[in-house]
Amino acid sequence: MLESQLNYLLDGLRVVRQRGARALEVRRDVQERFNEELQVAMKDTVWTAGQCQSWYLDDTGRNTSLWPSWSFRFRQRTRRFDPESYVFENGSKPGAGAATAVPAET
Repeated sequence: MLESQLNYLLDGLRVVRQRGARALEVRRDVQERFNEELQVAMKDTVWTAGQCQSWYLDDTGRNTSLWPSWSFRFRQRTRRFDPESYVFENGSKPGAGAATAVPAET
């Protein structure tokens, strides 16, 4: 899992550099869809079913710490950085607070 996360991060940093961006942020709709998908997948696992009382659960009973599937599935999903899921802050406008889409290089 850690190696997959690191590879995704490094790929993301490469894209940031290629686009000349200063920063990036995941799009809200993408994050919400991903979180909902994880909660559905987590619903009947040992980590959340049966009133499990573990530190993995937050105050609402949601597990936001564990991956609910096989690690190879996580690797498949994080194999390549997905720039379409992010908003990039343009590096050519120093001091600009608003995030703007930076077009992909062709």
